[in-house]
Amino acid sequence: MKGPETLPELLASSVARFGERPALISSRGRWTYAVFGARVAAVASGLVARGVGPGTHVGLLAPNWPEWLVVAFAVWRCGGVVVPISTLYRPRELHHALTLADVEVLIAARSFLKHDYEATLAAAGRPATLREVVWLDPPDPGRAVELGAVFGAETLLDAARKEAAATIIFTSGSTAEPKGAVHTQRALTQAALEDAAVLGLEPADRTWGYLPF
Repeated sequence: MKGPETLPELLASSVARFGERPALISSRGRWTYAVFGARVAAVASGLVARGVGPGTHVGLLAPNWPEWLVVAFAVWRCGGVVVPISTLYRPRELHHALTLADVEVLIAARSFLKHDYEATLAAAGRPATLREVVWLDPPDPGRAVELGAVFGAETLLDAARKEAAATIIFTSGSTAEPKGAVHTQRALTQAALEDAAVLGLEPADRTWGYLPF
């Protein structure tokens, strides 16, 4: 039997196999695979209503919230391309990333720690390609991020294709301007499966995520 070749297929397979098992544990609670999958579907429907579809470049500027993963998988389900934006970017760096990656929709936290991202974007200047910004308010302690702003009721089909671009990751830019490295759906899916196999991960195992998403 052929295994998953896209990230939405990988998630759907996990939901089918491990629906009631914990998928993610954070300071704001535990989500099962079934709950995670349902939240992804809801946000993906909202993104479709906002015109996100195959090939749409969606910037994602947020800290390590569980909802970061929900939004990312929702974009992938729409066939869109996730462009992770560093929470440490200054205006010039933000403008460079948004412009180089042709970001059309930006989903961003309003603030994090001492960072005011509305002010950062205003100082950076809005690129011509950026048609919409969806701001997410930081959650109260122990509560989830309000994702209602991107919910919708459109009919949703899985639009991801294995050879299509899935994400654009920016290099550190330590010796030059950061460059965007493109990764496909199949490459990221295969990397996840192979990493799990090499590490010998089993369903009962838990891993600690401590790096920026």
